[in-house]
Amino acid sequence: MDFAIAQAEFAYSNVVHSATRRTSFSVVYTKVPNHALDLDVKKRLEKANEKYKEATDRHKRFKAFKVGDEVIVLMSKARIVRGYHKLNQRKYGPFKVTKKINDNAYTVDLPYWIGNISKTINVVDLYSYLPDYALEYPKTSSGQVFFTSGSE
Repeated sequence: MDFAIAQAEFAYSNVVHSATRRTSFSVVYTKVPNHALDLDVKKRLEKANEKYKEATDRHKRFKAFKVGDEVIVLMSKARIVRGYHKLNQRKYGPFKVTKKINDNAYTVDLPYWIGNISKTINVVDLYSYLPDYALEYPKTSSGQVFFTSGSE
């Protein structure tokens, strides 16, 4: 019998009333009740969010630069002032990092010819400059054949 009364009280306290548009519990205590079911759902959601975070962090690159490091800047369509064309160069540099604002933003010493844009750049648009790994292209013309026949 006591269990039935407790269930009835629980049901009544959690029904949204048409006049107040709130439950009687929230009218009296000015907050939504924390039920055991809510806490269980909250724990499951937190566990699922941790799982998703671990999965995305596995693929994330952590980039950290020091003041004075040389970086390549990726210019987005909105950042290019001189006129955008899809075949234009998008990565410019190397430029020196002048200030570290936080782990996510750096101030870069951009030259005047880039245009009047902010010198504060998000870390997503910055790449390390590696001068030792310059691309080497073949010294041949595009019309020259690279393959030779086995009969020579």
